[in-house]
Amino acid sequence: MKSHPKGHDTRVLRAAFWLTVLVIALEIGLRIAAYVISFSNWNQSVSPEGVTTILCVGDSFTFGLRVKDDKKYPAILERLLNDHSAVRKYRVVNAGRPSASSGFHLSKLDRWIRRYRPDVVVVMSGYNCNDHDIVMHRENMGGSAGLWKTKLSIFINRFKTYRMIKYASARLSSIPTEQIYRWVLSMDLYNFREYQIVGLRNLGMIAEKLKRRRLSAVFVTYPQPSPPKNPYTDTEYYHYLFGDGPISEDDYLIRNRGGKIAINAIIEYVAHSYSIPVADAATSFSAREDQELYIAGDHHPNADGNEVLAMTVYQTLRKSKIVN
Repeated sequence: MKSHPKGHDTRVLRAAFWLTVLVIALEIGLRIAAYVISFSNWNQSVSPEGVTTILCVGDSFTFGLRVKDDKKYPAILERLLNDHSAVRKYRVVNAGRPSASSGFHLSKLDRWIRRYRPDVVVVMSGYNCNDHDIVMHRENMGGSAGLWKTKLSIFINRFKTYRMIKYASARLSSIPTEQIYRWVLSMDLYNFREYQIVGLRNLGMIAEKLKRRRLSAVFVTYPQPSPPKNPYTDTEYYHYLFGDGPISEDDYLIRNRGGKIAINAIIEYVAHSYSIPVADAATSFSAREDQELYIAGDHHPNADGNEVLAMTVYQTLRKSKIVN
C-alpha cells in the first residue's frame, strides 16, 4: 500500500495549526474590540448633575438599522426634549441592539441600569425571539429533553468569529437582508405560540424589575407593515420571516387585539397590567399610510419613520408627565 510522504503530513498539520491560531487570534481581537467599545461607553455612562437620563432599550428598531446615527429615534428624541431649553437637560442613551430578544433585554437590564443610572426607561422589546429564549421557556416548563443539539448550536454561536463567518457567507450567497439574522442566529425552534409566551413572560419580568426599582417607564409598540404575499399570514411580519406554517385566530394568546399584531397586543397587555404608559407607534404609523416610512424592501423604519417613532415617544412622555 502506498503511503503519503511524511513531509505532506507535516505540511497539513502545520497549516491546521496556523489556521487554528488565526481563528483564535481573530476571536480574541473581536472580543477585545467589543470590550473597548463597551468600556468607552461606560466612561461616558453617567450623566452630569441636573441632566435627566432616558435609557432606550430595544432591538434593531431602537438601534436604527440602516439609518444614520443622528436620524435614529433616540437621537431625535433627545433633540426634541432639549429643543426648548437653553441648557442640555436630557440625555437619551440608545441601548438598541439588532436581533436582540426580550430574553436578552431582561438579562442585561440590571447591568444597564447600574451603568447609565437612568431616570426613565423606554422599552421597545418582544419582536425578536430565538432558540435560547425557547430553550429557557421549555426548561422552565420541565420540557428540556431532546434539546442538546440546539444547546450545542447556541454554544457555538457564542463565538464572534463563527457568527462573522456565517454573516459573510450569507452576504456572499445573496441571502435577502431580512433573512440574514435567521441564517446567522440559532432560530430552529421558533413557533408562533411559544414566541408569544416568551414575549409575555419576559416583558412582564422587565416591567416587574422597573416597578421594583421605582423607575418611570414607557413601553413602545412596533410599526406593523403587512408582509409580502405568503401562504402563512397576512399580518404577522415576524412569522412571515421565520414561520414554516399557517397561523389562525386560535393561535393567538390575546384574541381581542383591535387589529394589533400579536406582540403589540402583548406589549399593551403587560403595560396596562403594570400601569406603564404605551407609546403606540403602530397607530402613529397606520395614521400615515400615505407616507413612505419604511426602508425599501424592509420592515424597519427609515429616517422619516424614526421621526414618527421619536415624536410618538416624546408625546407619550409629555402626556404622562414623565418629562416636563
